[in-house]
This record gives sequence, structure tokens and C-alpha cells, in this order.
Amino acid sequence: MATNNALLATMRKSLECPVFYFPLDYRLGGNLPLPHLTGIKQAEQEFNAALAFNLHSGQTNEAFENLIAAITLPRVFKDEPVIISQLVRYADISMAFEATWAALQYDGWPDVQLASLQSEWNKIEIVPQALPAMAMERTTWPKVFELGRESFPLECMCEHSTNRFTEFWEIVGGGDWKEFLDRYPHYWHWIWTGSYDDERQIMKNLQDGINVVKTGYYKKLEDSSDFYKNFDESAFLVSLREWSAIEHFVQKTFRTMTQTQMAMTAIALKRYHQREGKYPASLLELIPAYLKIVPVDYMDGRTLRYRLKTDGTFLLYSVGENGTDEGGNPKVPASKTLNYLNGLDWVWPQAATREEIDAVEKAEAERWRKITSGYHRSAPAATGK
Repeated sequence: MATNNALLATMRKSLECPVFYFPLDYRLGGNLPLPHLTGIKQAEQEFNAALAFNLHSGQTNEAFENLIAAITLPRVFKDEPVIISQLVRYADISMAFEATWAALQYDGWPDVQLASLQSEWNKIEIVPQALPAMAMERTTWPKVFELGRESFPLECMCEHSTNRFTEFWEIVGGGDWKEFLDRYPHYWHWIWTGSYDDERQIMKNLQDGINVVKTGYYKKLEDSSDFYKNFDESAFLVSLREWSAIEHFVQKTFRTMTQTQMAMTAIALKRYHQREGKYPASLLELIPAYLKIVPVDYMDGRTLRYRLKTDGTFLLYSVGENGTDEGGNPKVPASKTLNYLNGLDWVWPQAATREEIDAVEKAEAERWRKITSGYHRSAPAATGK
């Protein structure tokens, strides 16, 4: 880590720019190269790794600098109106969120530093960037459809082809008539009977997504499955596939907005606890000294849920993707990967006690003992002539 200190200092210095701007030729539409996104994400990872090292080494001032940088990066890289750019930004915000949780486990932060962290989180904007990104996505699709009607679209129209990149004459010349019949009539059918309806539908799907973001809280996009069931799905090849991507972006937008609210609230709770020696009975007690307004749960448009527990700790959570208050239940369904954002409710994690850690370690050791016990066999007796 010591060898990277100079580089980290340079990276932090660059964040003094009010906004990151990369010259992009948006006329390229879906072919727009975005090589800088890799560097943006790597920079966030570097700040997070440095923060972990600093905290472990007791270097609190350095840790604070790198945490501020981790929060600032997605704030200054914000105005690129491309959905994939915003998704990378959301990933950076999620990493900064986890870094903030780790930092708050340290009890020695002075209030002035905590207030500064809270201020940085408050500066992050989401909706003003999400809407232009979706609008830009909408402007690129007419050109995509125009090109698709003029030449065989390699990605969208070849789902039934065994080789998506084989040219027409190679197929016919090679005698692969089955692939020819499977591939080209499918494409011609789309051009003649469905491409214009397909284009209108994807524009509608995008507008539906924009309208949901404008409402200010998450609700699942109108399920288009019934719409597609009533029509020939082969005529809606693009919009059928892209509907889930639009829904995914909308959900990620509100999830990220909720994360920013949870981070600010958790910092405010930390500040209150350090000054009062206890946590508040209600989030209203944080206003106006620590928060200007009650924090919003953007997954249902209400306030974040909060409850003071009998042991003096607190429960802070969002209702999560399903929009249902499960009472702060963090259980992750078996169908999803283990992550607090996949829980029934999105619960701000509490650090495990020493007893809880010991119990988990003991159970894990016992599990491995049972797994490996079957491999312990006595060595076969040596034989000789």
C-alpha cells in the first residue's frame, strides 16, 4: 500500500474538479466506446482498499481522506447520460456505502469529521442524472431499428441461429438450409410484420421507466408479459428482451437513492450516540441538529424504518424491492445470493458481538470437522515380498 500512496494522493487531488467530463461522440449510439469506465471503477476499488488498510493500521486520518474520496468520486462523475455509465456510478456508490459502514465501526471519529462525511453523502444526486441517461437511451433506438431493417442485425434477430456471425451466402453455400430457414425468414418476418410495433413498444417501455423515476419512489414497471402473450413474440424481438434491462435500471436507481439515505441516517445516528451516549427513540429526534428532514425510503416513498431495540442498539431498514415491510427481516431467499440488499428488508448491518463471532466460528469448525472426518483413513499396511 505504501507504494501506492503517491498515486492515491494524485487521485484524491483530481477529485477537486467539480465534475468529471469525458469527450464522447454520442452520435455513435450503441457503438459508443466507454473505456474510461474501467478506470472509474478501479479508482473506487483503490480508495476502498486503502481505507480498509488504513483502518486496520490505525491510520485514521488517512482512512478519512480515502473515505471522503470514495464518496466524492461518484459525485463528480455524474453527468454522463449513458445508462451503463450510471450503472457503474451506482456500483461505486454501493462500494462507498459499504466503506462507510466499515468506517462507522470505529468509535474515535470526531463529530466534525462525521458531519463532513454526512455532507458528502448529501451532495450525491441520482434522479437528475438517471433521467437524461434514459432519454439518451431512447434517442439511440430509432437508429438501431433503422439499421436493423437495412441489414441483418447480428444480436437481436439471430436468437434461433446456431452461428450468429455466419454470412448469408456462407450458410446457403454450405448447404445449411435448416439454419437458413430458421434464420432469415425469422428476420424477414420481423421487418415486415413487427419492427415498427417493436420500436414503438421499446420507446413506450423507456417512457414508462422515465415516468416511474419522476414519481420519486420505486414501483415495478407494468409487467409487459401479458402484452407479449397477446401478440406474436417473434414480432417484438427487441422490446421483449430489453424490457427487463429497463426494469433493472429503474430498480437500481431507487436502490442507490435509498442507500444514500441510509448512509446519511447511520452517520447521524452515530453522531447522536457519541454526543448523548444512547440512540434516539425516533428518527424525529435527529431533526434538525443532525438531519434536515426525515430520511426517505425510496422503495415505497415513505420514511426509512427505525426502531430502538431493548439492548440499546437500533434497527434501521428499507422495505426493499418487494415494497413490503417485513419488520426488519434480513433473511435472504434461497434463490438469491447472500447479500443484505437481497434480503426481504434491507437492514443496516450491526456489527457482530464477540459471542456471536465465537458461535459462528465454532459452528463452522464443527461443519468442517464433519466434512473432513470421512477423509481420515488409516494408511494401508505395507506389503513386501
